Amino acid sequence: QDQERHSSEVIVLYSDSEAMPNSLVEATATNKDIPVMGALEATENCDKLKVVVAGKASGPLHQCIAVIEGVESFHIQNWMRMSTTDVYDKSYPLRHVGRGMQANGVNTFIPPKTNHIEQNWKLLRNYLGTVDDVLTRLRPIAKRIARNNTIVVMVCNLGQSSLLVNFACAARSKGLDLSGVLVFCTDEETLGIARGLGFAAFYDEKNFAA
Repeated sequence: QDQERHSSEVIVLYSDSEAMPNSLVEATATNKDIPVMGALEATENCDKLKVVVAGKASGPLHQCIAVIEGVESFHIQNWMRMSTTDVYDKSYPLRHVGRGMQANGVNTFIPPKTNHIEQNWKLLRNYLGTVDDVLTRLRPIAKRIARNNTIVVMVCNLGQSSLLVNFACAARSKGLDLSGVLVFCTDEETLGIARGLGFAAFYDEKNFAA
């Protein structure tokens, strides 16, 4: 129970006294303890709120969190005491490492190999070379099914087609209008299934054909 209470608590830091809740401004003059209050009260004078989410440290590492002033960044940096061979060593100073670095020196985020990069470049060249034709075919479909300039987009392949069938049956059993749904299919078999279910569907054979 105590663990659940702590996992639901948040420490809020304020940039200046005007961002602080009214009750806290009045209490700081006489009370040096950190007060506990609800989220609405704690943020009542905040014009902008930034939230940092950090999980508990795994393994033998003791975790600290530092908040510093500087050029605004929406990325959480990861610093660890790693040796020059990328092994955790408490005798070394903290240094910046990738967010996938583990205490055993294994990086879970491995950069792609050259052959993988070249394969993706080939796919990208093919996409960029056909995008104008694809958009020309796609625009009239999107215009026809749009409701208040809005369409619902779904993507499906043959392996997930049973879920598409289940969705269509469940939606129609509840009387939902599916005329504004556009299904992007990655193969001709799924295209046939989607159209058979009454969906507007699109298949780009130039990019997805084997």
